[in-house]
Amino acid sequence: MWGRFTSALRTAAEALAPTRTPLEDFKHSWQSVTDFVMLANPEDRELNVENTHIPAHLTLMVEILQKEEEEYENAGPCMEHLLRHNILKTAVTLGQSDHPAGMMRAILRFCTQLLANIVQPLMPHVGVHAPIQRLVFACWQRNAGKPSPEDLEFVNFLCAVCGKLVDDPSLAMFFTTGKASGPPVAKERVLTQFLLPSALLSLCRHPDTTIAQRAREGLLVCLGLQPALVAQAIVEDTFVCENMAGSLAEFFLALPPRIEEATPAFAQTLAAWMSERQARLGLEHARSGRSPDVQALLEFLAWFQLCDEAATRANALVQSSLATCIKEKFLEASLRPRLAQPLEATVVLCSNLLTACLTQALAPPLVFGLVRLCVDPEPAIAPLLLARCDDVSDEISLVTMRLLLALLSTRTEQACSALALAHFTSPATELPSGSGLTLAEKLSTLLPAGLHSAESAALDLYLDTAISQAQQWVRGARRWTGAASSQLQCPPEPPLRTDTPWTPALLPRTPTTATTTTTSTAAHAGETPSPSASTLSRDMLALMLRRLRRVGEQPHALNLVLTSLLTELFLIPSNPLHAFLAGPDGFVPVLEQVVGEFQGKSARVADCASQLIATRAHLNQPLAGASLSMTSSSALPRFLRAVVLTEEFLKELAAVAAVWGNPSLVVDE
Repeated sequence: MWGRFTSALRTAAEALAPTRTPLEDFKHSWQSVTDFVMLANPEDRELNVENTHIPAHLTLMVEILQKEEEEYENAGPCMEHLLRHNILKTAVTLGQSDHPAGMMRAILRFCTQLLANIVQPLMPHVGVHAPIQRLVFACWQRNAGKPSPEDLEFVNFLCAVCGKLVDDPSLAMFFTTGKASGPPVAKERVLTQFLLPSALLSLCRHPDTTIAQRAREGLLVCLGLQPALVAQAIVEDTFVCENMAGSLAEFFLALPPRIEEATPAFAQTLAAWMSERQARLGLEHARSGRSPDVQALLEFLAWFQLCDEAATRANALVQSSLATCIKEKFLEASLRPRLAQPLEATVVLCSNLLTACLTQALAPPLVFGLVRLCVDPEPAIAPLLLARCDDVSDEISLVTMRLLLALLSTRTEQACSALALAHFTSPATELPSGSGLTLAEKLSTLLPAGLHSAESAALDLYLDTAISQAQQWVRGARRWTGAASSQLQCPPEPPLRTDTPWTPALLPRTPTTATTTTTSTAAHAGETPSPSASTLSRDMLALMLRRLRRVGEQPHALNLVLTSLLTELFLIPSNPLHAFLAGPDGFVPVLEQVVGEFQGKSARVADCASQLIATRAHLNQPLAGASLSMTSSSALPRFLRAVVLTEEFLKELAAVAAVWGNPSLVVDE
């Protein structure tokens, strides 16, 4: 009580005293802080710092330094006083003692304001970077255990340090000093040399979403620092990459092991993430009041997005290390064993999760790892996936074919070679010039007029709009293959790409100027694809044709994925593949057989044309196809939906064939 009275009396005396210079105010504020800590009576020492004048004095010191910086080009008297008398060193010592209670929070706010508001370079001074290093160590040490009340101040301080390193990456040298010479030191001592990313990572899973989100943003900034010394320190002197991959595996193992144990909301959320790439998931959304399984799913997807963004923005050395850790700790140790299990509910869940990851992944190293997990013949996952595409369970076939579609949609040479191109090991007969247009006309008139569910499907009626869409697909395929060839330079061996870009092989413009055909990664490097890879692509093509023959008997959802897979195959820029698909052993004879069966069956259906029109109108309604896909047991609606779907599929392929057959239509904009 007497201390409060003394403080009030001192404040009143200061108000009546003559005006002081900024330096005197600065000295007085700091003296007030130290006096309270050292000379306060026992009663005042029991107070929390927030209930004292210490925060106000520290804030005033920063304001004085800001005003001084506006008046002086170089360091003014107040800044010189701060550096000469090692005020930051003393402040950090007071904060680490945390006495009185809350002193660490006050010092963290003071250092954060100083780093954020002072423009002149302070970090090179030993009186600044040495105390900052001690605070970073305190942040890492404090957050190695349970959450603490200072966590918000910790993360703001760490982000302020990252901001300084972004402005001047050379400042990282003060946090990444080389190994100490002399006698060996403990590993923990070595790690103190660069704990900034480790301290941020320890806060990324904080229960408070604000703190966790700030920590993730700071971690991405820290991992994106380009100096080689920083990347080397992150890879060699920290466990950041290992811990990120380990956390991803932990989030995955926290999910329900079988789809039947999840709620309907879980399946709906996962379906949304499988269908299209989602925006970056905010933690407030991920942790909002949902069922535990949905929250666990969103936590996993949010952490996967963090790893994907880190692998995209980080230094190349960090990217490689992170990709290797994710492969070892998540893909190999956690995902692959579950994916190989025979239980249907587990197969459905793991296949859908892997499809969602492929849909969301943007980082080339991460896409590389996911693709290699599925198409490498060594672990026998790829043959297992193909076998599941023709499983007795329609649900298993559906989710596995969606996974294959996601693999082909990555447009990586590894996926295209393993699933389609490795079978063509010898130079194939190229399609003659203009044959694409001939194929388009044949496809557009394949369905007889009596089976059309809407207007005529003649090429001249829909070519303009359909070719416009096909041009976008083909240009997209060319951009994907060209860009990926220069980006995906990823270990482990064998590499996904070579130094020479994978140039798409379009259909030849004239018979004498045929474009050199690209077949596979091995063929591109002058090697013969392995027998297992050739067998895999052969089995994949045979499976697609076998499924196409049964299009009138399969569920609508399965047919949707099947036709999307076939379109994706035709979008691969490879003349041998196009020649096979359009040849006598390809899909055209199969389509002719399917259409013949449709024509024979339609003669036995009363008022078939009207029913087809009604079916098309129903399928055009939102979610109508999904609602009827796997539940309807009526053969007639399944037949009608198959006819409508086949008609649209023929139009789609005709437009794509026309674009491939006319090089003037695929000139990049």
